[in-house]
Amino acid sequence: MSEWPTVCRWLFPKTDAATLGNQLSHSRDPVGAFVARDSADQIRAAALVQALPGALGVAWPPRGDSPAATVAVLRAACEWLRSNHVKVCQAFPETPTPPDRASWERCGFRLTTQLIFLEYDCLREGIPPQPPQWEFTLTAISDPHEPSFTRTVAVTHDETGDCPELNFGRTPEQIVEGMASLEGQWFLAQQATDPVAVMNLKRHADRNAVELQYLGVVPAYRRRGYGTDLLKYAILGAIVAQAEVVTVAVDARNTAALQLYTRSGFVERDRREVWLAHLSELKRK
Repeated sequence: MSEWPTVCRWLFPKTDAATLGNQLSHSRDPVGAFVARDSADQIRAAALVQALPGALGVAWPPRGDSPAATVAVLRAACEWLRSNHVKVCQAFPETPTPPDRASWERCGFRLTTQLIFLEYDCLREGIPPQPPQWEFTLTAISDPHEPSFTRTVAVTHDETGDCPELNFGRTPEQIVEGMASLEGQWFLAQQATDPVAVMNLKRHADRNAVELQYLGVVPAYRRRGYGTDLLKYAILGAIVAQAEVVTVAVDARNTAALQLYTRSGFVERDRREVWLAHLSELKRK
């Protein structure tokens, strides 16, 4: 898309726009870039969105020199997402101003929760002091779309405490599709032949970090220490891979998960607001 470099320069003035535009152009998921120009062909607002698997979308915070221009590009971006079968769009603005918030709300976005970013310092904390309590096999999954594995993923996601509003309006199949399409390595934990939990880890070589993207336990095995044990395996794996940190993001309302991570040595590094728009509920303008 020819607008990508222009939009990236406008939205991310401190970022290498050419590199970011190249990354977006090679993304497997469709990206939409939108600009509003005046009569002199000068940009007055820009928005960037991406359609993700599982009827999800993500919007980078738009930027405009007036609320009207900002709303115009964001509405156009949401309409494009809807045409690409997105049902729920999420956004994570860093420090939204009151005018920013008003623009999001005019386009159907609602402040839903906060996302807490936690970090385990492998260099400082080292290997967890207590060994895992349970014995189970941990298998790397080569095909996360395999039916038996996706069924296990769906079971572990039941009654999730992390932003359940993301699931509103999406079918169970779409929810699982979005999760199975996560980049990174999936693992299945089993006790004998029974599935116990699933985990997804993604290595970020540029930051020398391992990101825990998902950790879910089968309901029958919850509150028995399996989540703690899997977290220890994730930390040990990161240390063996010589990563400096393990990162995870948690819904601020998910007290059980927050207690698990803080008890295991994770500390809070950042917070972001989570804004959601359920596009199927919005009236077309």
